[in-house]
Amino acid sequence: MPDRRIYYRELANNAVHHEVNWPIGDTMPRQRIARACNGFSMIEILVALMFITFTFLPIYNLLSFGQRGTWSNEKEIVGTNYAADLLNFMREVSIRDLDTAFPNAKTPITLVGDDKIKDALKKINLVPPESPIPQPGVVRSMIVQRFEGVKTDLLGKLNDIFNQRKAVPNYLISVSVNYHKAGISMGDDVATLTTIVMD
Repeated sequence: MPDRRIYYRELANNAVHHEVNWPIGDTMPRQRIARACNGFSMIEILVALMFITFTFLPIYNLLSFGQRGTWSNEKEIVGTNYAADLLNFMREVSIRDLDTAFPNAKTPITLVGDDKIKDALKKINLVPPESPIPQPGVVRSMIVQRFEGVKTDLLGKLNDIFNQRKAVPNYLISVSVNYHKAGISMGDDVATLTTIVMD
């Protein structure tokens, strides 16, 4: 006599395609037919979908974080290069020209925006470099301050006289570029470069 499980499985498979005549005196409950079909219930499918969702959610966040980091690095490089263009240009300007362009630079002078920087350098007939590709939301600013290079205390002055050192005037120039960070609510970031200009 064949195994009853195999017998019921064959009957259940046949029941899908056509009507089955059960043997006399043999009744097969619907639960046995469902068990014999080996299908998935709706709850099992939902549990599997939840498991897949919770498995791939951290992977998605990791990829999204990496993409934001790449975008932010690109903006930082553009901002740093934009600041370096102006800073390298200012290194070539003489102290006399800087005295003409910034007569009151003993206190820091802040110029925000390329237009104000151009207006200040027009006094000495110089045009600063512009951004090769206009970047929306990128703002360049420059801070200029003049230092005399003199030690104010008596010991410092005596030391300079003894070592035959002269005071050298110089300018501290700092260029900052504000650019937008990755993401909607991340705010702005700043790339700042600083140099000293002296004769």
